[in-house]
Amino acid sequence: MDYGRYTNLAADGVVICMPRPGGLHRVVVNFRGTGPNVLTLYDSAVAAAGAVLAVIDLTSPTSGTLHFGVACKNGVVAMLSGGTPGNVTVVTD
Repeated sequence: MDYGRYTNLAADGVVICMPRPGGLHRVVVNFRGTGPNVLTLYDSAVAAAGAVLAVIDLTSPTSGTLHFGVACKNGVVAMLSGGTPGNVTVVTD
């Protein structure tokens, strides 16, 4: 069984999680951030631009695993921004 690939984000910035078409399986919120800390996921292979897949407020009571199961035409790029960053893991194909 293939469980996919993962990318962990623990600092503000932009990370290419999957540089090709494939699936976004889940986001695991390991711990929340403080202030206005947001994770934005894009259907893109190269930049924080394009179709927005999700915007997750990491200061809300959200924790645990968020299941997506969506096909991405271009890839997945994650941007963590604002406040004190939380810690998340993005699981893709």
